[in-house]
Amino acid sequence: KEQLLELKSKRVKELLKLSGLSWLQLPRFIRKARTHFKKHIHLLKPIQGMPEAIKVLHQQGYKMGILTSNTQEGVQEFLSTNELNYFEFIQSSDSLFGKARYLNSILKKNQLQPGEVIMIGDEIRDVAAAQKAGIDSIAVCWGFNSIELLETQKPDHLLHDPEQLLELLCTNHRTT
Repeated sequence: KEQLLELKSKRVKELLKLSGLSWLQLPRFIRKARTHFKKHIHLLKPIQGMPEAIKVLHQQGYKMGILTSNTQEGVQEFLSTNELNYFEFIQSSDSLFGKARYLNSILKKNQLQPGEVIMIGDEIRDVAAAQKAGIDSIAVCWGFNSIELLETQKPDHLLHDPEQLLELLCTNHRTT
């Protein structure tokens, strides 16, 4: 647990240095990690409170999509297994640092303006991508990066549990 907490407070460059991986070895490592993830996806459970939050947001008329560095197939299996098929799309990003490009593509494809979209993520890379695309960001503390590291990226909102997500979105925004 202590090691995990320490790793959550590290940036990608720091994690690479700790792991002994070079930038050239990273793509192969990611492919292996995705394969491992896919084999064990059936064991993963959603964060407590998220299934209810997703259902409420869907009922409120929010159009939701997923931009992930995992495989589309793996995410779809997770959603199906947990009865969370409320998403309009799943877009897999093949780059650790290219999510802003994908966000811009999603905006264009769906004829959306940046002010009509909110990016919810658990990593500083998600917040940085949202900022680069001109999209509001919500950083959630129940994922990969630590609260302290997320704060350094200055997200528009920093939330501690799914209930706060509902409070923010259902009281402050219309359908997005």
